[in-house]
Amino acid sequence: RSGYLMAMGEKVARLWELLGVDEAEQAAFEDSLTGGLSERTMRVGELELARLESLKAAKMAELVAAKRVDVERLWQATAATPAQQAGFTAMRVVDPSRFDDALLEQHDQEVQRLERRLDTMQPLKQLFEKYEAAATARAELEELQKDKDRLKGRNSSKQLKLEEAMGKQIKGLPKVV
Repeated sequence: RSGYLMAMGEKVARLWELLGVDEAEQAAFEDSLTGGLSERTMRVGELELARLESLKAAKMAELVAAKRVDVERLWQATAATPAQQAGFTAMRVVDPSRFDDALLEQHDQEVQRLERRLDTMQPLKQLFEKYEAAATARAELEELQKDKDRLKGRNSSKQLKLEEAMGKQIKGLPKVV
């Protein structure tokens, strides 16, 4: 009984998270349990699991659509090629009557795969952003240096300090990204 209740509790917790059940409703359910391994606890757990499963079936199109939004966002973030996107065949299923647990699971696995890929790409992405910032600073510095009279007026010392700071940032520019 203990193992059965634990497995059922894990399923209920996953469904609560998937369906976005608010914490007040979760707390109310947990308060209704008397604890222990009684028949009543088992019955209440099974009823909650059945309720959540039917709710999931009713919201299947919404859940798949939400996962698809996540997949597309991650494709954008990881710069996935059209060929890579086409490799995810579950995205081609458009008939809501064909949406089921297996399709939702495929989408969930793709989201997890893309999140892992994004995590591995993050250090490279940060280097690229640093390079772009330095390249922008270089362009700004070149534009400032075109003005021959920039250091003749008031506050020229501030202008010179700004240019020196930009020069230091540009020197930190990696040769290869």
